[in-house]
Amino acid sequence: MTDGNIISTDRIEELFDAARSGQDIPLVKAEPKQRRAHRVREIDFSRPSKFSPETQRRFERAHQAFCRAASAQLGAELRAVTELEVIDLDQLSFSVAIGRVPHPSLYGLVETEPLGTTILLAIELPLVLRMINRLLGGNGEIKGARPELTEIELAIARRLFSTIITPLSAVWEELLGVTLRLREIEMKLANVNLAPSSEPSLTITIEASSGGSSETLAMVIPYRAIEGAEERLIATNYGEGAVDPKVRERVQRAVSAAEIDLRVEAAAITLPLDDVLAFQPGDLVKLGTDASAGVTVYVGSVPVHRARPGRSGAKRAVEILDRIQRSA
Repeated sequence: MTDGNIISTDRIEELFDAARSGQDIPLVKAEPKQRRAHRVREIDFSRPSKFSPETQRRFERAHQAFCRAASAQLGAELRAVTELEVIDLDQLSFSVAIGRVPHPSLYGLVETEPLGTTILLAIELPLVLRMINRLLGGNGEIKGARPELTEIELAIARRLFSTIITPLSAVWEELLGVTLRLREIEMKLANVNLAPSSEPSLTITIEASSGGSSETLAMVIPYRAIEGAEERLIATNYGEGAVDPKVRERVQRAVSAAEIDLRVEAAAITLPLDDVLAFQPGDLVKLGTDASAGVTVYVGSVPVHRARPGRSGAKRAVEILDRIQRSA
């Protein structure tokens, strides 16, 4: 045995035979010892881990609630059905997060009170122009995005940002105990400098859909912007915090003030386009439902109540019979 290597019996006999005949005995070279490969751990510095998974889930749930409230409020302001939905939430360094913000966009610097810190709310420029067009009485159609806005357009854009921040502030007050206020609007990303490039930041991307078009809103939240409220966030993560009744009342008041579209549907049926185009005055369309079933009251696309059709004086009306229970 040499250096941990075992010589076989046949090899030993060969060495003795060589010695008897006077031949040179070849040296036995030990095979190099196999070394275990070094373990290499890959670290992606663009993806910090400052925000725990539970914190990220709480932010996602809170901003889903914001989307519901803001959809109703924007729909009333713009006179068009507008749907907001959280489509992505990620934790990145500030420089990477800023680099992922869609371009061109309009950048709102949003201040947290009483912390005095700042977060970023970016809205794609085509979406801003589309909403401005509707507020001015248009149909929401635009002919290409312009790199600059006029002073009048900036003033209207400030109002749009404030409309969005109002329900967002209510959600943040319940989540972190802080309120939000629009400080200023920037048109160039180069002017946005809220944190060092390596600062851990939470990015929330929200899709805004209206009239067949789809753009995004992006929020970039540096860790330092919420560090002062971290204790409240951690406490509520572990169930130690209680919802302030005053905060609940303010949230309810902010949401209840939003106007919504209410419609009544007697029934629905699917027909080929040829049949629809062939309709003549006096034709009877069978809807396939019992007349005693009444009508359904919808809020947007959500069925809410079952009702009986009728009239109030010279106007059409419905009498609410019961609430439709939605399955979980």
